[in-house]
Amino acid sequence: MRNLLKNIFFVFVLSLMYSCGTLGHITFYNFSNPKTDIENNLLSVINKDSIYTPPLQWNGYELGKDTIYDIFVYFKDAPQEIYLIRFTNKENWEHTNYSKLGLVGLFDGKLWHFEKDLCSDEEARVMKRFEEEILSKIKYPYTKSN
Repeated sequence: MRNLLKNIFFVFVLSLMYSCGTLGHITFYNFSNPKTDIENNLLSVINKDSIYTPPLQWNGYELGKDTIYDIFVYFKDAPQEIYLIRFTNKENWEHTNYSKLGLVGLFDGKLWHFEKDLCSDEEARVMKRFEEEILSKIKYPYTKSN
């Protein structure tokens, strides 16, 4: 019995350590086009007239060392928030004709919220807003996956 409890505790600790290494994601958007095409089109939508560019008063929203790969999308209408999106497979993107974009999390002006922090209704709201206000304006079709 004692060994069984040790094994259960060991598996529990390993699962905690494994889950702490990632921010998670809300959903993925899969494209049958190269990352550079998707990224250029996406950034042109986000940067057009600076509508979706985070304002200066929201400084501090960046997460840390990986921000070179992060894309932030600001929504000024209620609820006012910033979404973090990021392409996966950063190392191999120039050799593929597909790309995968992750909707990673949202910043409410004070805290970052990721998949583990959001209920399913909130996840659905975030995905719908991103798809309607951003992805509907790019010229590339996509599919969603978890």
